[in-house]
Amino acid sequence: AKGGGDILFELVTAIPRNGSIGTIFDFHLAAQEMEPLASGQVKLGTERSMDFTGLKTNMADPLPDMTADAGPFRAHIVRSKIGVTANRRLQTIDFTINFTNTSAKNLILGYESTSSFGVDDQGLRYTYGRPGTHDTSFSGIGLLTAAAADPQFALEPGESRNARFTVIRDLGREIAGTSMTFYLSLQGLEILPSGQIRSVRQYSLAFPGVSTKN
Repeated sequence: AKGGGDILFELVTAIPRNGSIGTIFDFHLAAQEMEPLASGQVKLGTERSMDFTGLKTNMADPLPDMTADAGPFRAHIVRSKIGVTANRRLQTIDFTINFTNTSAKNLILGYESTSSFGVDDQGLRYTYGRPGTHDTSFSGIGLLTAAAADPQFALEPGESRNARFTVIRDLGREIAGTSMTFYLSLQGLEILPSGQIRSVRQYSLAFPGVSTKN
């Protein structure tokens, strides 16, 4: 299966009193595949070397792409809002996402219950709510659970609609990051002639580099 993720590497060096550093460098990295075994142990696989040449020390961070292309539709974060609950115990981040049907067929989407979460650049995790509680972190789109599916979010070809999703974290002593990767799972739905609703495909979306600064 295809997948991806981000890893941060920080390099340090000692600079002589009267010395200077260059502006271009090469980065060499070795990584080894691991295969989980049924016993719970891990089997080491092939080791691979990676070389990144011509990197600039003053490279600017690329602008984040707030759009996820899922094939039959496109999802774009049009607004993010950071807040704190009234009792000042939780930090909240609201995402308003615009969904556009880019296919030639009608499309019905449902939000997969408890699937939304975010991880900021300090490793802090934001979730839909307390584990084991009913997911009320969304609006404007129907919920999909193991027991029922709400098909209210229907898009004709070329049509766009917004939905809102909220993630939270406990306000502790940790210093929150300034950006996060937001994850979300939706499912494509189909209404059968009998009136029953069937899930036909899952869509896992990721939005890296979303700002978490006011």
